[in-house]
Amino acid sequence: VPNNMKGKKLEGLIHVSDWFTTILTLAGADYKNTESDEVSKGLPAVDGINMWPYLTGAVQSSPRIEIPLSSSHSAIYRNSKSQFGPSAYINGEYKLVRFDQPYAIWMGPVYPNSSTTHKDEPTFTGCGSQGCLFNIFEDPGEHTDLCSQLPDTCAKLRAAAEKWDGQSIEVGRPAGWRGTLNKTRYCQQADLNGGFWGPYES
Repeated sequence: VPNNMKGKKLEGLIHVSDWFTTILTLAGADYKNTESDEVSKGLPAVDGINMWPYLTGAVQSSPRIEIPLSSSHSAIYRNSKSQFGPSAYINGEYKLVRFDQPYAIWMGPVYPNSSTTHKDEPTFTGCGSQGCLFNIFEDPGEHTDLCSQLPDTCAKLRAAAEKWDGQSIEVGRPAGWRGTLNKTRYCQQADLNGGFWGPYES
């Protein structure tokens, strides 16, 4: 990066998928897999954004304005009373969370630590289908739900999140596409990885 950008803090949004696109662009590779086997099988094209202009200071703001973190088709946590999975969506300075969010607790700077018992976890929020709205720039700990104060913003993010729900990979795959849990294979794979869990097939 240019010398004038070294040590500079950028606060715009960047998603992990943007690194893929950015690195391929720097390498001179084409990341637009519009005619690839993946797209022909129904998967969406690469949606990462080239962040190099932002990282080098050629543009002043991040080109990414939204990050879908999870959809209502996500796995439902045990003890959850919701029929939908935990959903979270960021747009600009706002974040909307819907349904039961696990580990909805305020943690200390170092977590877990020697005093952590996990006996009260997971604790769920009660945001439901309407959702809880937070300004993550002014309230990064997500203490104050703004849905009642900003109903239009809440509705806007909810509509966007519901649109992303329809593009979730779970929507385009049959039930059980992730396979079934095989504890024996699970442990064997961890042994092969030197004690770390990794991809495995059942």
